[in-house]
Amino acid sequence: MAAMAAAAKLTAAASSLLLRFVRHIASSTNEEAAAKAAAATADTGGPTIFDKIIAKEIPSNVVYEDEKVLAFRDINPQAPVHVLVIPKIRDGLTGLDKVWNVAH
Repeated sequence: MAAMAAAAKLTAAASSLLLRFVRHIASSTNEEAAAKAAAATADTGGPTIFDKIIAKEIPSNVVYEDEKVLAFRDINPQAPVHVLVIPKIRDGLTGLDKVWNVAH
């Protein structure tokens, strides 16, 4: 009887784990689709929040700046040290595939 109870608990735990995994995969797929859709229309030429931070129109806690990049502390950090580094020149970079082509 105890073995059946243990097997039932194990089955329930495995089912719960599988369900969480499936939800994670579905969420990742939705995020990827949303990112692709956003990238298709993202580079409209209008100022982004990052453009406004670079122009000092939006305040930020700058930790590094040169002619190419601006690095600043995230306002909602996910780690004790969370710094965002953004390029000062957009040059049409709206997707990772374009970043790869420029970098290589």
